[in-house]
Amino acid sequence: TDIIVRPLTRARLVVDASQIVDYKAEFAKLTKEKERLDNEIIRAEKMLANTNFISKAPAEKIESEKKKLTDYKAQQLVVLEQLKQLQQKIK
Repeated sequence: TDIIVRPLTRARLVVDASQIVDYKAEFAKLTKEKERLDNEIIRAEKMLANTNFISKAPAEKIESEKKKLTDYKAQQLVVLEQLKQLQQKIK
């Protein structure tokens, strides 16, 4: 169980996080985000693997797509870790 503790003047507020967080809803939301990131990664990888795109696109556009791909992969790792943590709380 996750416990949230907040200091107050001359007191402490202690709340069981499961009472205020809907773990199943959060899991569903993160699953949808994972799917979106998966699709963006596939799109960016296909674009960067396309020789026509690489030969015709300005260097700035190619670098922009490479940066997007790196960012998507970093976001995906965070989402996967959050999903793993939530899955343990749902059980």
